[in-house]
Amino acid sequence: MKNYTLGIFSALLIAALMLCQPVSARSFKSYSKQKLPGKVVMLDGKVYTGTVRVPAIASKMASVTEDGQKKPILLPAEEVDYVEMYNPKAGPLASYKIVRTKVFEFGKLRKNYIWLIEAGEWTHIKLFRNAHFYQFNDNGSFTLIMESNNNLPPSFFYMAMRPGEPYVTTIAMDQRGFIGGTHSYFKRYGAEYFADCPELVQKVQDKDFKASNIREVLAFYNEWKENLLNPKKPAEAVKPAQPAKPAAKPAKPATAKPAVKK
Repeated sequence: MKNYTLGIFSALLIAALMLCQPVSARSFKSYSKQKLPGKVVMLDGKVYTGTVRVPAIASKMASVTEDGQKKPILLPAEEVDYVEMYNPKAGPLASYKIVRTKVFEFGKLRKNYIWLIEAGEWTHIKLFRNAHFYQFNDNGSFTLIMESNNNLPPSFFYMAMRPGEPYVTTIAMDQRGFIGGTHSYFKRYGAEYFADCPELVQKVQDKDFKASNIREVLAFYNEWKENLLNPKKPAEAVKPAQPAKPAAKPAKPATAKPAVKK
């Protein structure tokens, strides 16, 4: 592993900071044992609550120490649905969800399950990020920590998943200026993923949408999907007011007939 300076990864870091998700390619020994209060939710619906050890991307077990206990419970990763943690120092709303799933990328489904952090959620789509380790910060943000080999920059990806899909799909890369490029991958695989929305695909091809504004892309897709499933009814035309009917003529006063003399 290497320590890289901000200058080497300036483009990568700027993009991440815009998403409030800093990235790092430094030694992660100090991060591998981070623990936070939270819960582990199993595929069968059972929930373990207590102190959760933050799982690494390839962790084969989920670790949780229940309240009042000293020894952690080790749960097989293949039986876990997701892990959710909270950072008390960052406020009550600072929660993080790490999901165990397979990844479809470069046109193929990877065999192994990995742990990915949920980085954004809309009604009809979710955003995920990858890292070897996830560091949760006291200001409510989180840092993606990757190890790098052979002096090459680490690979950060954006993944998406729609309701009902069994795995996430990598739609964009976060490797500007390096292998694969940022927009070239997004232009091909991102466009394939969003093929059901031709207007979005055209924006990708025209570079109106880029990987650097991935959240805007997913928000656009979510709005399009919502309008497709729940089209807004056109406003009913207001009928012109009918002219008022003329007032009825006042009734003539009744006149008494003179009595007839017999």
